[in-house]
Amino acid sequence: MPADVVFHENRYHEPTAEDLEHCYEAMAGATYAGGWFNALRQYFMAGQEYEVREKHWQSALARQGFQVSV
Repeated sequence: MPADVVFHENRYHEPTAEDLEHCYEAMAGATYAGGWFNALRQYFMAGQEYEVREKHWQSALARQGFQVSV
């Protein structure tokens, strides 16, 4: 999805109808192949990308001095 819609600096920017349309276009490949729900379900399934990525985030935050609880 377009970075300017996803990332916000110092405040939240409400997406416009055009912004949302660009997001839908960006997700079209995933939705065509079984639906956005299925893409998210696959991402969050045990042992899949979310869990792998989460371990890296926790490690990086701990190295910066944040208390990370699971």
